[in-house]
Amino acid sequence: MRTPWMQLSLVSALLASLAVGAPTVALESLSRSLRLHASFDEGLTADYARGDPGLRLFRTGAERKTGGIAATVGDQLSIAPQAGRHGGALHRGVEHQGRLFYRSGDNLRLDKPELSGTVSVWLRTDPDEDMPRAFCDPVMLIGDNHRDGFLFVEWSKDHAPRRFRYAILPEYARWNADDREWESIPDGERPMVQLSERPFGRDRWVHVVFTYDRLNAGEAARGSLYIDGVAVGSIAGWDLTLAWDPASVIIALAWNYVGFLDDLAIFDRALTATEIATLHALPEGVADLRDSATP
Repeated sequence: MRTPWMQLSLVSALLASLAVGAPTVALESLSRSLRLHASFDEGLTADYARGDPGLRLFRTGAERKTGGIAATVGDQLSIAPQAGRHGGALHRGVEHQGRLFYRSGDNLRLDKPELSGTVSVWLRTDPDEDMPRAFCDPVMLIGDNHRDGFLFVEWSKDHAPRRFRYAILPEYARWNADDREWESIPDGERPMVQLSERPFGRDRWVHVVFTYDRLNAGEAARGSLYIDGVAVGSIAGWDLTLAWDPASVIIALAWNYVGFLDDLAIFDRALTATEIATLHALPEGVADLRDSATP
């Protein structure tokens, strides 16, 4: 008997097989929209970036305000050669100290009133066995203060099994005027998508993509979550207005996350479902787009 996740995987495989023959123009369009790509094949520095390519970290609020310091490999932060979905992978251990991030700058498109983009990453981990008992965020877009709004994919802290979700939290008063604790709010009253299945595991790479479109445009804004090239849910009908200072926004990476992370990519628009299926099926990952990407 096929589970819903098995059926979803079959659909994903079908879409991927179709995407392999995608026309060149589709790949050129993806290339033009690429803002940042970190393959983690040989190091922590992004292979392609419109802005600062260096991975950085901070340990205190003061250190964050001054731009953090350069991240370096060590016992609990390493590049694992040939362990990735494509080539090498970033591995983060449980005891590594510091909050990792890439600076936004031109790595995100923040120069328009309405914000749109796509984040793509491959993950390999067992959230129930490997993660600390904390909210674990493989990728997050955030400014100085969470009350100004932020976007994240996360595993919950106290559920068993832990829940994976994508949320777009706008300016705090717009979605949580009563100042309720996050997990006390019913799912339908939070601007998020939550998986009902459990695709993650130590021996399986999972492709996670989230889009955001027309943030700051009131209820016209929306976002979607894709797993292995297939849409699994959307956020719509919310006033997703942020109060970001563009200069303070960072691309946070692997906060409390333990496991492998590969092929991080950021695009400056919300990709279509067909484009995400194409991205999922690229034989060498985002590296296949870089030759025609223009810095």
